[in-house]
Amino acid sequence: MPKTRWFILNKKVSLIFITILIISILGIVKGYQYWQQSKINPEELFYSSLENTISASSFRYQIHTELGRENQASTVKGKRTPGRIYIQGTLQDTEFELISIDDKTYFKESSTGKWFAVTGNKMIESDLFVELNPLENFNFKDIPEITYQGIKKLGEEKLALLELQPNLNNQFLLTRFSDFSYQVWIDPNRKLIRKAIIEAKGLQGEQDLMKIGIELWDYNKQIKISPPQPDQLTLPD
Repeated sequence: MPKTRWFILNKKVSLIFITILIISILGIVKGYQYWQQSKINPEELFYSSLENTISASSFRYQIHTELGRENQASTVKGKRTPGRIYIQGTLQDTEFELISIDDKTYFKESSTGKWFAVTGNKMIESDLFVELNPLENFNFKDIPEITYQGIKKLGEEKLALLELQPNLNNQFLLTRFSDFSYQVWIDPNRKLIRKAIIEAKGLQGEQDLMKIGIELWDYNKQIKISPPQPDQLTLPD
């Protein structure tokens, strides 16, 4: 009997020790996470990440836009490399596909599957390209306040979440919306913007709302964007 009691006592002591050890480890981990988060400077993190994002040599992206009053939604996917852009998606229930290379822009005709070319870089400067360029949504006059909301998971990634209410320098958006609020997910190690959700109020009433979701990935990777083959082009009359 004494041996049995000693065994039970040893087992209880072991369980208590293991429990204390687990609690201690969890406390250390949480303390380390808090220490790591306390080191983050929201302003420095955002501006460094914005600069790295804008100066990236290449990336892929997706933009999803919802307009409340008009009950419209559009989704576009694209990729950018130096001097080259490829975009595909749906705008106002109309599918489109385009390629821009240097000073020439190619548009695909959905009815024939053929491409036609427009020479000159004026298309890049048009409102259409402003709307489809994810970086234009980060064109700010200033940002009065940036707040850090902690580390959040996006898929398998752990990203820093920032919230900001900037004053925009984007005339395309300012002509229709106001009171912009941003949630921005940033890779704190590489200092690159990975995701953003933008919400704004329209100028036509409470139901006139806008929500834009942006995702960016494959930064500085080898991305190929080629012009259409000659036999795919519609020749001018």
